[in-house]
Amino acid sequence: MRTGSPRTALEAVTWHRLPISGWPWRSAGYLLTTLLMTFPALAGPAVAWLVAARLTAGGHRVALVALLIPLGVALVGALGPLVAMPLANLERRRLRMVDTRPIGSGHRHPRSGGPVSWLRARYTDAATWREVGYACLLATAAPVL
Repeated sequence: MRTGSPRTALEAVTWHRLPISGWPWRSAGYLLTTLLMTFPALAGPAVAWLVAARLTAGGHRVALVALLIPLGVALVGALGPLVAMPLANLERRRLRMVDTRPIGSGHRHPRSGGPVSWLRARYTDAATWREVGYACLLATAAPVL
């Protein structure tokens, strides 16, 4: 058993004071707020699913679905980074509930000022696309789990 103060929820599992500490409550809060975080991540796909369900109620299902899949991929590619970045920032703040170690965003800084330079830096940054992947997992896998 550990005797020092744990910095993460995983370290707290082996801590002798776990039952009387705040770690179980913090972990439960993190799990419950994960469910709440799925709603903003689900907002975009839910609207797309509702539109697709409404449009496919007619007779042209196969052609419409074949059109909507590339359109959805294009929308995720175009708008995904802009939606995922604030979501990931909120997730990093929420992670402090169960992990007290400092965590950075991992984004590169644009070389020059202006919105075009900022967008170019974001859309070519690997950290941004990791955040998009996390948002996609949060929107699809987290509600099921």
